[in-house]
Amino acid sequence: MNYWLLKSEPSTWSWDDQSKVKKEMWDGVRNYQARNNLMKMKKGDLCFFYHSVNEKKIVGIVEVVKKHYPDPTDITNKFVVVDIKTNEEGIDYLHTSKNGKLKADLFIDCTGFKSLLLGKTLKEPFISYEDILPNNSAWATHLPYKNKKEELVPYTNCTAIENGWVWNIPLWSRMGTGYVYSD
Repeated sequence: MNYWLLKSEPSTWSWDDQSKVKKEMWDGVRNYQARNNLMKMKKGDLCFFYHSVNEKKIVGIVEVVKKHYPDPTDITNKFVVVDIKTNEEGIDYLHTSKNGKLKADLFIDCTGFKSLLLGKTLKEPFISYEDILPNNSAWATHLPYKNKKEELVPYTNCTAIENGWVWNIPLWSRMGTGYVYSD
């Protein structure tokens, strides 16, 4: 599978337009390099749907469902189209009981082992990275200041040591500190 970038001006064809129709012909391309890329696309390839002009960001993912064929809007018969469909595996909105429908560019599942978005909504299994994580335990505490005028600085200080790293986070009333151990 390959990954591609499909660029569209939102005023011409937006992600909201694409999401409503689900499957659509990607037509109107009149750039030879872009045409050559369309001709290389295969069924099953994924494309990042990019809003150009003012937004300049990736707003969704679509899948190529039909390889290239002649663009019916091209009177010169030099350009091609592919058929794409909206990738249904993402999350477009969150529906909450308190705030209703929430739309965002990116959702991050911060529910820990409950995994409400990834596990319950997208049915993604938990994958442990314990064997490749660079640390395997941490210790945190707080300490009183010895000299608050010198130690209360506007930044966190992290220092790499032989078996991990230590940090100091100046808070108004105390110093937060800790050690991440890596064996």
